[in-house]
Amino acid sequence: MKKGIFALVMIMSVGVMMAQNIAHVNSQKIIDTMPSRLAAENELAQMEERLSKDLQADQLKLQEDVRIFESEAATLSKSLIEYEQSRLQKKQQALQAKAQEYDQKLQLYTQELNGPILEKVQAAIEKVAKVEGVDYVVDESMLLYMNGKDLTDKVIIEVLKADKASASN
Repeated sequence: MKKGIFALVMIMSVGVMMAQNIAHVNSQKIIDTMPSRLAAENELAQMEERLSKDLQADQLKLQEDVRIFESEAATLSKSLIEYEQSRLQKKQQALQAKAQEYDQKLQLYTQELNGPILEKVQAAIEKVAKVEGVDYVVDESMLLYMNGKDLTDKVIIEVLKADKASASN
């Protein structure tokens, strides 16, 4: 009985989907054509480079401190050795915390930069879908087979218009 109901639901779903007008886009191709995307990638790369240089400088300083400690450890008292080991361990933990903080900053900055880009793409897809009378638009990356209407080039035209308009503001 359950199998029969499931089969009926599946048949009805396929029938509804076939009655709808479906198209597809290559969202990665659309995003790759946007000048604002290239600018965002450049900004992100610059920030990543600054943060990476800062972390590398801290890492080099820690390595130097460890090297100095190791060279002087034979002449230090047990309590001073323990103190230095604790200090170096705290510096290592602080460096790891800083690296995690920088990763979070990069993720937030990526979202901040990509948000407007994705909104433009979404708006362009919606505009083209309405003009074309399309009920559903799916991304090509989600499809196993495509033989339907491809709106990618039309969406690229719309998204470039939007990108140009926002760049001139």
